[in-house]
Amino acid sequence: MSIMKLKMLFLSIAMALATTSCSPDKIDGNRTDKAESVVIPNPPHTPIPDELTARWQMEGEFRGGIDVNKFWNYGDSKEWFGYKYSNGSSTPYRITERKMFDFTDATGKKAKLYIYWQDYQTSTNEYRAESLLYVEGTVSVRDGQFSFHAYGGNIRERKLSTDQLTQRSFTKNELKTLLTDTFKYSFPANYTPPVMHLTNSNPDFSDYFRKS
Repeated sequence: MSIMKLKMLFLSIAMALATTSCSPDKIDGNRTDKAESVVIPNPPHTPIPDELTARWQMEGEFRGGIDVNKFWNYGDSKEWFGYKYSNGSSTPYRITERKMFDFTDATGKKAKLYIYWQDYQTSTNEYRAESLLYVEGTVSVRDGQFSFHAYGGNIRERKLSTDQLTQRSFTKNELKTLLTDTFKYSFPANYTPPVMHLTNSNPDFSDYFRKS
């Protein structure tokens, strides 16, 4: 998922929060590693080749992978999920984006995508909210590309202003237009464990993921 799609998704979420019919539930504590419902039934899938069958953790400056236990235990404490990052300066930064693809089911029928996103306001130098997205889907692979077809999932958000954790399921439109995507993948040489480079139709999108 590109930065532009993430921004569009959170704009969609903000609009949903403004309506009573789509308002999220207030929650406290852990959530189950399962989507509440399958919103898009029977999406396409293919078997996943051995080279892709793994968990893939995001890499990069101000980015990183997902600790699944911490992801699902989020809410047990008042600590924010964001990890501190320091580039050698005296000012620590939080990693603003984390992702993990879980392609451990080689059938391609039960893929998962975990995303952590932090809303950072540069003008005030503060973090306004953070969101944890859990997406279930299928994967189809062909000619050096894979498509992730999202069919269900949920988003949890904590706002700095209220320190309140809320959750809601994704809408069908969000799953189809913002969370479903196709990527071209390659494996740069001389990395152990292997590193996967992803690009897509957006010329500004380029992400690296390490096998875990």
